Amino acid sequence: MKKNFLNMLPLVVFLALVISFATILLRPEKIEMMSKPMPPLTLKGLKTEDIKGPALINFFASWCTPCHAEHDNLMALSEKHKLPIYGIAYKDKRKDTDRYLKELGNPYKKIGRDDKGRAFIDWGLSGVPETFLIDADNMIRYHHAGVLLEEDVSATIMPIIQELETTDEN
Repeated sequence: MKKNFLNMLPLVVFLALVISFATILLRPEKIEMMSKPMPPLTLKGLKTEDIKGPALINFFASWCTPCHAEHDNLMALSEKHKLPIYGIAYKDKRKDTDRYLKELGNPYKKIGRDDKGRAFIDWGLSGVPETFLIDADNMIRYHHAGVLLEEDVSATIMPIIQELETTDEN
């Protein structure tokens, strides 16, 4: 029994190392963006100078099921709260993006196309949807990864916007 275990020990150690390295290498590294200037945008349809905060920047795609789930909340933010939202269509065909927005409504003031995924990398995303709240100086004040729920809007985004508006008045 001991001899079998000793023969298997190199394999066990090797597999443990492979699993450890794979876990480290395959886990996406989250870039902390809070309180930093937003990365520059030079996309088809959207440039940094187009964005006037406070505003949301929402990375989405028509093929993204979670993006469909948050769409009503983005529409409400755009219509009810008059919050400018800039969309970035991530690796999405233009015709698919257009159809998606025609069917569900367009909450976006302007839309950029991240066909190659460069902005996705520059902004440190791990998937879509992801949403950023920027202030008037284009500093990132909040980052939300995943579906933006109504609770996220009322409990987090709106209080930050109210704080920004109060700060701007003083």
